Amino acid sequence: MKIYISGKINGLPPFYSQMRFAMAEKKLAEKGFEVINPWKLDMSGCEEWDDYIMRDLEELRKCDAIYLLSNWQESDGAMVEYYFANGKKMQILHEPSCLSCQHYDQDGQMCKLHGFKFVTSLDSCENFERNNQ
Repeated sequence: MKIYISGKINGLPPFYSQMRFAMAEKKLAEKGFEVINPWKLDMSGCEEWDDYIMRDLEELRKCDAIYLLSNWQESDGAMVEYYFANGKKMQILHEPSCLSCQHYDQDGQMCKLHGFKFVTSLDSCENFERNNQ
């Protein structure tokens, strides 16, 4: 399955935004997905916001799913990508809320704050199993 990562880019320090996208790309690739990270797309010919969004939508069109970072609703571009993916009936995946707030343990398996164990790395807190062990 080919997955496009979507989230806030504008208004954040570039290094921070690139790191968020790279972390998501790594986790998805480790699960065996083919991942499109917009930070790694060719930026030549992109001068204005609409140049970037048109380039991104062209790449998203080729994917089976969109993976929304937890900050996606803070981004006009990510909102456009979400509505595009929704309109095409693509699978929509969300970054786990615990992964985005860094509550998991060192091996990424336990949400320390909520006391839940990850079923898969694509789960959210609502889909965790209580760790009674």
